[in-house]
Amino acid sequence: MSDDASAVAVRGLTKTFRSNKREVTVLDGIDLTVEQGELLVILGASGCGKTTLLNIVAGFEEPTAGTVEALGEPVRAPGPDRVMVFQQYALFPWMTVIDNVAFGLRLAGVPRAERREIARRHIAMVNLEGFEDAYIKELSGGMKQRIAIARGLATDPQVLLMDEPFAAVDAMTRSMLQTELVDLHTRTHKTILFITHSVDEALLLSTRILVMSSRPGRVLELIDNPLPRPRTQDLMASQEFQELRRRVWHAVENEVRKTSGLPVASE
Repeated sequence: MSDDASAVAVRGLTKTFRSNKREVTVLDGIDLTVEQGELLVILGASGCGKTTLLNIVAGFEEPTAGTVEALGEPVRAPGPDRVMVFQQYALFPWMTVIDNVAFGLRLAGVPRAERREIARRHIAMVNLEGFEDAYIKELSGGMKQRIAIARGLATDPQVLLMDEPFAAVDAMTRSMLQTELVDLHTRTHKTILFITHSVDEALLLSTRILVMSSRPGRVLELIDNPLPRPRTQDLMASQEFQELRRRVWHAVENEVRKTSGLPVASE
């Protein structure tokens, strides 16, 4: 692993599935470089291959063609340098909060006292001190997602992969989680790849936005996000936010129209 290497480098990535005796190309010739410390948000119509792209970067799936590197090393399988946070929490209901957060450390052979100290630190990082001994069933949806994020960070990965992690919570909780994630990113400088269907969420979180084409997924546009941090809900009323929102929404809207068989909007 090189300190100077890009966090993620994707070259000529193509993924094809066989379905009902025919081949379906989900990703086609993806070229993408994500630098260390970026928060890249991935936007695109349903079925364009966003989750497949993240799964390949995670090492859960293999590409049909092309290469993927994480921190200068080829991705051939899951590894401790990359951690996925899913939409549906993926927590163990029979374990306490602290044991859930410490689970990856336990698998890595970290001694019990050390892993519990690390877990406590990350529970505090997501503002859930006092819930260490609670069980998952006792927590709200937003609290569960905070625990999933804490567990992901506890093993100190270089790259955090987040597949629509806030989609299952209510609007108010989602807003709070967005603010907390930006704060975590600012403090930890972790590289984050984040999937969402929300243009506003993409603008509030990202350093850059990747807009993918409808299937087969290609890189349609990479958009820098110059909006200042901290990004509060008040920022959404600013002219700068609205102008960037129109640009991103126009690109996404056209891809959604294509998948729905609707006319593409004019410039």
